[in-house]
Amino acid sequence: MTSATTPAPAGTLPMNRPLYGAAELRRLLHPQSLAIVGASEREGNFGGLTIKNMSAYEGDVWAINPRGDSVFGRPGFRNLADLPGAPDCVAICTPRASVTGLMDECAAAGAGGVVVYASGYGETGSAEGLADQAALAAQAQDLGLPLIGPNCMGFVHHPSRLAVSFAPGYPEVPPLPGKVGVVSQSGALRDAFRELPNRGMGFTYLLSAGNSSDVDVWDFVSYLCDDPETEVIVLLFEGVSDGARMLAAGDKARRAGKRIVAYNAATGQSAKRTAASHTGALANNDAIVAAAMARAGFVIVHRIEDLCPTAAFLAKAPKTPKGPGAAVMSTSGGACVIAASKAEAAGVPLPEPTGTTWQRLRDAMPDFVTPANPCDITGMTLGNKTLFDDSATAFLDDAGIGALLIATPAMVPGSTENRVRGIAALAEAHPDTAIGLIWMVEWGTAPAALIAETDPRVALFQSMDQAMQALAAWLPGPGAAQEAASDSPALPRPDGPLSEAASRTLLAAEGLPVPREVVAMTLAAAQAAQAEIAGPVAVKLATPRIAHKTEAGGVRLNICDAAAMQTAWAELELAQSRALPGLAFEGVLVQEMIPDGIEVLIGGVNDPVFGPVVTVGAGGIMAELLQDSATALAPVNKAEARAMLDSLRMRPLLDGWRGAPPVDVDALVDLVVTVSEVLARGRDWIAELDINPVIATPDRLCAVDALIIPKD
Repeated sequence: MTSATTPAPAGTLPMNRPLYGAAELRRLLHPQSLAIVGASEREGNFGGLTIKNMSAYEGDVWAINPRGDSVFGRPGFRNLADLPGAPDCVAICTPRASVTGLMDECAAAGAGGVVVYASGYGETGSAEGLADQAALAAQAQDLGLPLIGPNCMGFVHHPSRLAVSFAPGYPEVPPLPGKVGVVSQSGALRDAFRELPNRGMGFTYLLSAGNSSDVDVWDFVSYLCDDPETEVIVLLFEGVSDGARMLAAGDKARRAGKRIVAYNAATGQSAKRTAASHTGALANNDAIVAAAMARAGFVIVHRIEDLCPTAAFLAKAPKTPKGPGAAVMSTSGGACVIAASKAEAAGVPLPEPTGTTWQRLRDAMPDFVTPANPCDITGMTLGNKTLFDDSATAFLDDAGIGALLIATPAMVPGSTENRVRGIAALAEAHPDTAIGLIWMVEWGTAPAALIAETDPRVALFQSMDQAMQALAAWLPGPGAAQEAASDSPALPRPDGPLSEAASRTLLAAEGLPVPREVVAMTLAAAQAAQAEIAGPVAVKLATPRIAHKTEAGGVRLNICDAAAMQTAWAELELAQSRALPGLAFEGVLVQEMIPDGIEVLIGGVNDPVFGPVVTVGAGGIMAELLQDSATALAPVNKAEARAMLDSLRMRPLLDGWRGAPPVDVDALVDLVVTVSEVLARGRDWIAELDINPVIATPDRLCAVDALIIPKD
């Protein structure tokens, strides 16, 4: 097993401090006064563009330029020392060479924080750029000045109409209030969200971290957790250099009762290369990053298009569902079929109506329609508004229904707008139930869609997939996860090299089931070991210098007598000499043969960013080919381990497939937990741990092949 995650590159300052929050960032991100250094009315001047963006901002804005000229109506000063008061926020809009000196002037003026637009730092990948960025970060921390950037586009606080950004056009954005804050490593992608009010969705903050030399995305998340205006956080990131800070931000959001809807833009090797050249962000192994996102409690989306609709739904829905299920209504039977399919794929329960709910639906609908969920209410609703309202309220009044989705496949000018207004009225009358409109019409910006998007209680989705994924994140799962153990004593490192036999001995001491085995340095000892085990044995090269012995021809199976052992010994001597020419033969491992069963891989790596992670999946020689695995940060508890196993495509094999007997899944869950704890306790010295396969039979689990690779 290998990990694609890497530690922070040389030249960047380690984030060895707690997360910033409101106490550290309030003046910077919610300022009452600003100084814009390098501002002029020259066309294209970044300082001038920034001042233009604050035309509706009511706080003090001071322009700093060599002649002290006013800029677009804002008073001008020659330097920061001449200002009438201490600026809460300073935007440095000058070239890189002047930034260091201006930082000292900001500190002398009593500034609350700094935004640096200048580029040419760590994003270049050059030694000079990295060194300059590290020096700037160190200077900011020494001065006690929180710094956003360099190489950033600033930030927006929409409620106060504040845009510390050189991207033009902000004054034309409608002043629509909202509950969603946006955090992005990419400034340009962050600005794509600036237009949300034009489609009916307001926001609180747009925050971009640029090169994250000081303030990073996790500081922004932490700040939004403290912000009373923000209820849901949209997070777009391109890599993680400090896993502990990411997990700390997630934990703070969980304690604050705020949801983080997150999209990792840097997945796949091509994306990783692009991310590195674009922002200097670090690439991480996709499975490990996803596992960390899950542990942090993020709502994970896999398309950037799903970020805002999911966040808007979470902001509009009740904090907790009143029931564990969802209901779907549509005038289209085809839409109902799609809903059932997508709900099953997402794990969203659609309970069949029963009792009073069934009877109310029966009374509301035509005789030729059978009450069901999803519910096809037919085109009869076009001439019968009561049919729609009565069917909807039957679901809305059901204590088991937490959300009602209405799939709209057609747009009828006038009629559809009225229908959406009626849905909004139902949402207001039933605040304990989430209501979503699935807009299946190709006219995505139709007036009716805008009515839904601007309503404070109705969520708008652009696809059935999008809606079901959002519901899956909001509806309660099968049970609350237990806390994973974290205070177990460290695992001591054994003396000497860790061969396969030594690895298995260590794991056996930790409670893992292993086969009987003997290391034999002579043919006679190997023959004696086979006789003692009294059954067919596997014979393997004992050398720790070959990790994967099958590929080297270093394994012989079903050796049953002394003659077969002699042949196997000679063949394995030859296999070692071919793989490791010139090395003295290091003997064989004689191991009892385990009956055929289900082969499972359990292991993990010590990731440089996130620490120990555990992986479980389909095992044996097909493990890498099948790529059927699940990964989580270690240690895991039983609920997490069971969820990992349940997510595998091979999971039905464990319950008995086509008449085969089932294996002991509970014991397998315990084994995953134990391996995860070994990885966590051995974090100081274990680089990789590979148990492949664990053979699972109806009455036994056995770790047949095991290898621990130390960090050095």
